[in-house]
Amino acid sequence: MKSASSPRLKAYLPALVCLLVIVFLAATAPAWLMSSVIAFASKGKAQIETPEGSFWKGRAASLTIPLSNNSRQRFDSFSWDILFSRLLRGQLAAHIALMDNRVNANGITGVTVGGPFIDQLDASLPAELLSAFAPSLSMASPGGNVHISTGKFELQPLQIIDPATVQWKAASVGFSKVAPLGDYDLKLMPNGNNVKFDVKTVNGALLINGNGQYSFTSGGEFQGSAQAAAEFKDQLKPLLQLLGPLGTDGGVSIHMRLPASR
Repeated sequence: MKSASSPRLKAYLPALVCLLVIVFLAATAPAWLMSSVIAFASKGKAQIETPEGSFWKGRAASLTIPLSNNSRQRFDSFSWDILFSRLLRGQLAAHIALMDNRVNANGITGVTVGGPFIDQLDASLPAELLSAFAPSLSMASPGGNVHISTGKFELQPLQIIDPATVQWKAASVGFSKVAPLGDYDLKLMPNGNNVKFDVKTVNGALLINGNGQYSFTSGGEFQGSAQAAAEFKDQLKPLLQLLGPLGTDGGVSIHMRLPASR
């Protein structure tokens, strides 16, 4: 006597085989598929070279990304690891890392219904490289090293969701012969549609402290003060005069309007 479930099993067997094949192909998806995903997501602007491993966890010899000045920047040693836990939260996300000789960075990047995002970014890079991403900084010829630590921020449109910290160590600018000028901390705190920020001098020749707020759509302002440490008053006088009129104590009060970025 045949089991009643036998015809039913035969009916579903092709679908079951197809499902198993799909699961197998997904689990063994090659690394070169990541090249296609990155190219698609960036509309052909970002590329990886010589991918190895699998789609789910792999590495590439380099990552090349476009810059706002229409040039391209190449970074060595790019790796990724798809986060299955994020899939359960409706996010396609991966932990990524760069181990370039200039940039050491890792964090989580992905996309949700709301758009692309970056989370838990921890990056160290030379300050001069920031000019490649923000050409307006090139006039200042920044030097030193920058360390960036963030929570989540969205990319389209750009919006800071969690607090972030930027540390500029051994800072220097082309306007001054004094180098380094010092070490500085910038703290960013989301406040509705705006971002509040505080600038603090950790130590150094140029003492800058202040705060402000900023909106990517309408701009913002910064208010603070700048003063030279006692042994650098004469050397930093020209730089301070660029920031504003000198007070009786040799310092400068700063009130600066910041333009919108979009």
